[in-house]
Amino acid sequence: MTTTIERSRADANVAVWLNRIRAEYRDMPGLSLTPLQMQRLWGLEPYICAALLEALVAARVLRCTPEGNYVRYED
Repeated sequence: MTTTIERSRADANVAVWLNRIRAEYRDMPGLSLTPLQMQRLWGLEPYICAALLEALVAARVLRCTPEGNYVRYED
């Protein structure tokens, strides 16, 4: 069973990763990565990467190109 403290830590980790990925794409406007490249670059498990991408796409921070790369929503 997950405790409140464990849940808080997990939520904080998610927020840290979301902010880090946003910052990377903001600082490098032409950045275009596949999920596998993101997993390697940031050392993410596939299911964590997928969840982060889902959140970033829903928030219109990133979008997926027809080739399967993730780029800034505005690009």
